[in-house]
Order: sequence, then C-alpha cells, then structure tokens
Amino acid sequence: MKRFLCLILMLCLLFSTSCRREPADVIRIGVNLALTGVSAPYGEDALAGIRAAADRLNTAGGIHGRKVILRILDNASRTDLAACAAKRLEQSGVCAVIGPSLSHLTRAALKSTDQVCLLTPGSTAVPLKPFGAEDRRLLRLCFTDDVQGAALARYARKAGFHRAAVLYDPALDYSVSITEAFRRTFSHLGGRTVCCLPFTDRTVETSPLLHRILSDQPDCILLPVFYEKGGLFLRQLRMAGCDLPVFSGDGFDSDALAQIAGPPSFLQRVYYTDHADPARTEPIGGRRAAYSALGYDCAAVLFRALEQLPDSAFSGPFPHGMLYEKLLNTRCRGMTGLLTFDAGGNAVKEPVLLRFSGRHPVLAEACL
Repeated sequence: MKRFLCLILMLCLLFSTSCRREPADVIRIGVNLALTGVSAPYGEDALAGIRAAADRLNTAGGIHGRKVILRILDNASRTDLAACAAKRLEQSGVCAVIGPSLSHLTRAALKSTDQVCLLTPGSTAVPLKPFGAEDRRLLRLCFTDDVQGAALARYARKAGFHRAAVLYDPALDYSVSITEAFRRTFSHLGGRTVCCLPFTDRTVETSPLLHRILSDQPDCILLPVFYEKGGLFLRQLRMAGCDLPVFSGDGFDSDALAQIAGPPSFLQRVYYTDHADPARTEPIGGRRAAYSALGYDCAAVLFRALEQLPDSAFSGPFPHGMLYEKLLNTRCRGMTGLLTFDAGGNAVKEPVLLRFSGRHPVLAEACL
C-alpha cells in the first residue's frame, strides 16, 4: 500500500509538471510540507511564510533576473509520503527543498535525498540526520529540543518553582528530548522532579494521571506534547480545579490549542517556548504564528545564498555543495531574530517564552 501511494504521488507530480508550462529561465524551489493530516497547522503556516518571501523576491526582480517558482507537495503528515516527496522533488531538478517542518517527517525525507540541500523550518529533534547519512546537506532554522527544555527549566526555577511534575509522550523524540533537558537543568538548579509519567496515544482515561500528579504536590507541570493532546489535557486539568502553571515547548504554537483547551481562563498560567515574539513578527497571510515566520526565514536565507552563486550556476549542473557552503556562512536578521549557523547546519539561537493573554500568545520573558 505504501509503495502504491508513493507511485501515485510521483505520477501526480510528473503529470502536473508536464502540464505546467514554466519559463526556461527560472529558479525552481521544492516545498515538502504537511498540508493535510494532524501536522497541517504547522505546514500551512510555514507555506504562508515561504510564499510571502517568494512573492517579495519576485516583485523585486528575482535572483540574477530569474523568477523563483515553488513546486509544492503535500506529504499529508506521513513519513512515507514525506520521503517520496523529497525524492521526487530532487529528481525534478529543484535547487533546494524547504521542509518538512516536523522532525520525524524531516528524518524520513533526508533518507530519500542525495545531493539537494534541505532547509527545515521547525524540526527541533536533536538527532535528525539518519544513521549513515551524516553528509546530507541539512540546514535547520530553529533551536533544538534540548535548548528549549533547558530554557523552560531555567524559567521555572527563576519564577520560584521547586517541584515539577512531568507528563510526556515516550513515543515522541520531541517530548523525550525536552523532558530530559528540563529534568537535567531543573535538578542542576536545585529543583526536583516529583514524578515523570508517560502520556501516550493509548491513554484514554486521564483521571489516574491527574490524581497521581496532584498527590505528589508539585508546584508546576511540564507537558511537552503537541497542541491537540496538550489542549485536551489542559481542559481536563482545569476542569478538575487544578490551576498549577503548565510549561511546554513549541508544539503549543497553534491557534487550535486555545480552541481545544476551552475558555480563556483555562489558558492562564500556561507558558511555552517559541521561535519569535508575536508582537514583533510581521503578520503573514493573516497569521502571526511562529511557523509562518520560520517559513519566511527559510526562504529568505535560501534566496540570499542563491544570490551569492555565480550566474553560470543556473545554466548547467547545479552546484549543490557550493550552495550549502553559502547557506552555512549566511548571517542575516530574519523574522525570528539573528540567523547564524554552526558547522552542522543548526541555527544558533535561543527561544522566547510566551504566555496567554486571553486566547492570544504574548511574550512572557526571553529565556536567556
């Protein structure tokens, strides 16, 4: 079935490419994002930012007089389709691929690429490159999970919290990595983790978890899960009369979180790390979400690197290695702050901490 779906995806791309008459003198950029499925909010936001950056560039004249054309594929939040899309885009001759946005999808995409550079807006997992593929040309525009886990611990201790309950998903690298970094830093700073409980997709009844958490008398809760599961747990936590402060990572960056959690009062004392201060982020397509800003920055960094290539790079075999070197040496200010990269292609940056004012996220404090 997976092979059949991959074949259908490839045939659709070939058909759409053959039916579309593109000018010969253009620069083709691949986009591999989750536009349907559970991860769609992150993919849709990132795509809005990528499109905004491309429109702005083309209006200004493009790169060396060439317009940028986006070839967009929906990986439907599935690893097999993310891998198929990455392979198909590379074979179609794009200069680079932006996406996927989430770590498990990016890891699958990396396994299917050979030479093309891949820029990910928001894949925060610490280990991304698959075993045996350390030479894959990956650029990450976000901080990693260990960074945001440590930042959450520092903020919690600075705010005076001493006893933390942790509720995490052992099946998610994202959740495990944040949990490990939080516990390590929290302990180093004199705090104590009073309980660390698994919260999986098989957890149907949360009452036992709530009872265990409250019986251990924490003064704060770490909940490093994505918006859907996090919103449901917040609703049940508040309905049980518990108003303990809750900390989480950038998986809470979705408008759907507030809708799932319930009334605005249920979002009070909820904090999460994110990639940009909403008040200082230019709205993109009516969105202020951090993933829109990350998508914009991905495209902007790529365009800046492409501008540094000689004109001849676009008329013969494309120099993917040269482009990656230009990407690594990029230094510019984007929507999510100053953008610089280490030798491994990871952005060197710190998260900000957000809280809710009503249903809208606002800056709580920079996690420095």
